[in-house]
Amino acid sequence: MWCAHAQLRPSVGANGEDVTREEAVDDLCEALAGLIAEFEVPDELTVTVDVA
Repeated sequence: MWCAHAQLRPSVGANGEDVTREEAVDDLCEALAGLIAEFEVPDELTVTVDVA
């Protein structure tokens, strides 16, 4: 089992868990997307959008 964690801002973090490292990171990305939708992107975070 793999775990991934990211801190969006103080006291607001996200976790991802799954069988493989890649799946844990994918789970973390989904959790971060939900937090960003709820709390907006903090100024300290750089966002890169790939529009290919």
